[in-house]
Amino acid sequence: MDIGINNYYWGLDKNIRLPTPAGYIDRKICAVDTTFGPPCIFGVKSSIGSIFLIGDSHASELSQLVKQVGLSRGFQVAIGTHSGYGLVLQSSSGNTHPSEDLAYQNAQSTFKWIRTHRPDTVVISENYVYWNKAEMLNAILNIKKIVKRVVLVNQTPIFTDSAYMKFLSLLDKPYVPKTKVNIKEIDDRSIEYNSYLKYWAKVNGIQVIDPWNAFCGESSCFRYANGHWLFADLNHLTIYGAERLRPEFERILWNVQ
Repeated sequence: MDIGINNYYWGLDKNIRLPTPAGYIDRKICAVDTTFGPPCIFGVKSSIGSIFLIGDSHASELSQLVKQVGLSRGFQVAIGTHSGYGLVLQSSSGNTHPSEDLAYQNAQSTFKWIRTHRPDTVVISENYVYWNKAEMLNAILNIKKIVKRVVLVNQTPIFTDSAYMKFLSLLDKPYVPKTKVNIKEIDDRSIEYNSYLKYWAKVNGIQVIDPWNAFCGESSCFRYANGHWLFADLNHLTIYGAERLRPEFERILWNVQ
């Protein structure tokens, strides 16, 4: 039974079958979340160019989409995402033990790969709200110094109803998740970061893919459409949610105006 069809918890324990986060889709083919390994490479070297997708779990959820769009145009595509870690240039644990800081290690690995392989385009996607803004923006600007083009996937809406897709006990009443949420109930930080990053990227000559219009209007944001959940939890996309961004990725990555 699919929650996306009837909107109710099922069985004696009243729990739903959770939608699969889009970041899990390609893991059987290649460990696209490369905290402990090198980036996954798809396709062969091409005169058309190469694309490198980096970031946290908000990047890994776009891995299948970026791969499909890139390969269909003839690009070589590399995926090197680090769930749970933002882009940083300095170790938060201090200079004495930087090896203990996984965020720092992952970022250094990412920068090394970029400097070595010189991809034509680097696509960055993160849940920017959770990371140090100054460190993150500084890292992005440093990447921009190395590669021809940086594409920033802007902040997605963050929902705030904590019961959404949450495991319920036998004592809990069945909960019907909202398929559409008033904009006033969206996490203010996600709205503020989306506006700020749009302005910041323009000032710094960075192209932006803005997911906001794919999920939100003036008064509300929706997370369910055409029989499918678009979000697997309060902020991560399902494969159906990621698919809504395909036109923007095709426009930006293919340089289609």
